[in-house]
Amino acid sequence: MKIENKGDGNLVCILPERLDVNTADTSGEEIMSKLEGITHLELDLSNLEYASSAGLRVFLTCYRKMTGQGGTMVLTHVQPSIMMLLEMTGFTDFLTIQK
Repeated sequence: MKIENKGDGNLVCILPERLDVNTADTSGEEIMSKLEGITHLELDLSNLEYASSAGLRVFLTCYRKMTGQGGTMVLTHVQPSIMMLLEMTGFTDFLTIQK
């Protein structure tokens, strides 16, 4: 995973190929540790091919943190299989997604 602070409160996180029970906790903790003072979080899903419920928890935790501190979050470059998962679980009802 690559995390880049773009300045002006913008943080971009390029997620790994998988967010599952083996990777989600570490990835989520790494992202959460960088959110202090961030007003806009972009999760770039261009590499993400698989997400389990543990991966969905990362999205939800980041979303709650960002909205709780008055910020915004967007998912970008969402692959079709991940989009289907987000739609089936209702995450598209509250997450901002740019294709």
